[in-house]
Amino acid sequence: MQGNDWRKLDIADKLLNDWSFSRRDVVNFSTSILKTKTSSSEINEKALAAIQVQLATAPDDQDVMFIAGAAEFRLGRNEQAIDTLQRAVRLSQEGKEPWWFGMLFLAMATRHAGDADAALQIFDRVKLPTDRGKYDLQLYEEAKAMIRK
Repeated sequence: MQGNDWRKLDIADKLLNDWSFSRRDVVNFSTSILKTKTSSSEINEKALAAIQVQLATAPDDQDVMFIAGAAEFRLGRNEQAIDTLQRAVRLSQEGKEPWWFGMLFLAMATRHAGDADAALQIFDRVKLPTDRGKYDLQLYEEAKAMIRK
């Protein structure tokens, strides 16, 4: 594990063991981990555990559900990821646009599950924000490379 991974692992442990962290802290940390495919599975497992604690208290939180699905995808749990991400999309349809982050993960998980056409349709619906950062672009390019091959 690289130095930065140890730091992420330490933060993930604190998120799991220190209940003073807010939902926003957990969401921001987990999102930043999952945008890069280089995080170790141990870090992704801890991010998922922290997110599942949040889901237990707010089971209809669309953003947290999208992050849980992203973590499941990063851990190779494609079918579980698809189920979680589709539930988040259904929640989105009740009021706001699905989060681009979650839609990219849904497209990638769908592609990994073998449905290239559906993955492309999901990918084409993604509306990347104009104020995107470096890791946002990396995630988008990762999805694009996987889906458009």
